[in-house]
Amino acid sequence: MYSNYNSLQVTWNKQSGPLTFLTNYTFGKALGIRGEGGSAIGDPTVLRNNYGTLPNNRTHIFNVAYVYEFPKVANASRFVKQLANGWQISGIGQYQTGADLQASVSSNFNYSAFIPAGTTFMGKTLAVPIQASTSNVLGTGDLTLMPALTCDPRSGLKAHQYINGACFSPFATPGQQGAYIFPSLTGPGFFNTDVSLFKNFTFGPSENKKLQFRLSGNNFLNHPNRTFLNSDQHLNVSFNSSGTITNPNCGYATNTIGHRIMQMMVKFTW
Repeated sequence: MYSNYNSLQVTWNKQSGPLTFLTNYTFGKALGIRGEGGSAIGDPTVLRNNYGTLPNNRTHIFNVAYVYEFPKVANASRFVKQLANGWQISGIGQYQTGADLQASVSSNFNYSAFIPAGTTFMGKTLAVPIQASTSNVLGTGDLTLMPALTCDPRSGLKAHQYINGACFSPFATPGQQGAYIFPSLTGPGFFNTDVSLFKNFTFGPSENKKLQFRLSGNNFLNHPNRTFLNSDQHLNVSFNSSGTITNPNCGYATNTIGHRIMQMMVKFTW
């Protein structure tokens, strides 16, 4: 098996007064022979036919981390300064594009189609459509039946749709095989923000006692991330004998994960 990874990585870190932040961005591409690490393989007989983006490919990755210390109150009583000073807010933000769905889910999206009536098959003209299979289309059960593309399945997508099922041929032709590698069909991405607000209070003659108050929010913006489930029926491409797609939700990610989690913590050390 063969694989390669190439990327451009950029970082920007800066401390300016009360603000410190660290950012990084990666533009990368993971390519290789599919079939290892759980990736879907289409042609087990000619490995180079399976060369494409790998399941771990993430084209864009962006991360940011920051800490901000609020300005101090100077002209106030000791009590007010103890209460108002020393507050900090910190957080992280993460974004990355999704995985290649063909590489990570199925090489042909469980393609199901028919050989249409009128097709010459086994020396005879079919009077009615018959269900297509690798055996009656390709003459062997060792290959994966790949649909021919009639358009770019990345085009004409609607909200929360990641595959255009109408771009797959609704019929199979004996002796003809579609390409093993589709254009890169990128699935749902990932976005998350975590934020913490905290303050340390010091006590004692030598200020050796400390009370920390912390309020944290995981997925603070309460942003839902779209996802496909294991064996998700919306990732199946199937047609009936008349050439009509039987899965109207093909390519739609209708499930979401992630919700805001708030935590409050008080810690005393001495």
